[in-house]
Amino acid sequence: MKTKQLILVTGICMAAQASLGQKISWDSGEDLAFLKGQKEFAIEYDYTNVTVKGEKEVDYLNTRRAELNKDKAGDGDEFVEEWTKARQTKYQPHFEKEFNKRVRDSAIQVKPGSNAMYTLIIVTNDMQLGKGSAFGKKPAEVNFTLKFVETANKDKVMAQGQLKDVKGEVDAPRGSGFIPGAGGVMSMTAHVMNKEYSNRIAESYEKTGLVLAKYISKKL
Repeated sequence: MKTKQLILVTGICMAAQASLGQKISWDSGEDLAFLKGQKEFAIEYDYTNVTVKGEKEVDYLNTRRAELNKDKAGDGDEFVEEWTKARQTKYQPHFEKEFNKRVRDSAIQVKPGSNAMYTLIIVTNDMQLGKGSAFGKKPAEVNFTLKFVETANKDKVMAQGQLKDVKGEVDAPRGSGFIPGAGGVMSMTAHVMNKEYSNRIAESYEKTGLVLAKYISKKL
């Protein structure tokens, strides 16, 4: 698959662009008062009820596997394998790195495997994969539920919010066009990387990290 080739591409900044107007719609606990004084929180990811363009994930993957295997034996199996692998190799690292980088004065950090008092559960809901072809492009869009719970009692929800239609698209870094000799290369690299659906989805996770970091920075 093309994924492995794209991972080798260097010199591109996959930073999330500022998400003007992107806001978390809180169901409860929006003041996040329980996080005050905390230095870190743990994190978990829930993919249990993912849908792809409104279709159950398992149904989408079965259909896609059959289509690709019909064209070339093994391609569909590889697609499904890469689909699952991207969660740990792309989506989760993009969220965590962006959050920790963007939170003001490192007020609080996300730390996988932490024994912190609170845990953030990121529930992935519907995914729209978008497009990245030479004949047109469209950003991915992902719906998330963000849920803070007590680490020792996951049934105790401290805060819960929704972040909908988080757009993901690989773009060249802002201002790179003004760098002699670099703008064109970065733009082309971004264009190539944007063709891969998992890179677009990763940008949605990254942008979610940015939005949450900005919100928590204001509250803390």
